[in-house]
Amino acid sequence: METRKCGDCNLCCKLPYTNFKKDYEWCSNCEVGVGCKIYETRPQVCKDFSCLWQKGMIDEELKPNKVGFYIVPEREESLRDKIFTIYADTYKVDNVLKKLKDIDLVDADGSVWTYVIRYNNNEDDLALLDKKRYGKKLIFHKRGDYV
Repeated sequence: METRKCGDCNLCCKLPYTNFKKDYEWCSNCEVGVGCKIYETRPQVCKDFSCLWQKGMIDEELKPNKVGFYIVPEREESLRDKIFTIYADTYKVDNVLKKLKDIDLVDADGSVWTYVIRYNNNEDDLALLDKKRYGKKLIFHKRGDYV
């Protein structure tokens, strides 16, 4: 796997994952479609960030700024439990299903990954894409609800 350059993609500057800006609002240091205005001195959380596209773990066609979402292993347990988190622009949450319904990320042991999707700034609003349990559809629910 080869690491990709972000280029014109800076969706991570809008969607959650950092703790110094509001979720779903562009970072004040971001020049949309160009890049970070303080790239050399950007916060450590930004330096440490890497999505699956950037890591070369998903298809080129899933570049975040083109599809409206990015995919990350959010927690250490994510890798063990085969669950990725997707952060999607609210108005592009349907793109998740359109782009991933026929693509399965499969581990070496044959396990198909599940996706938890965050699509707005309410942490209790989630969508699931779990093809093993629900087939090729998004299931919307509130955090804590049994699905």
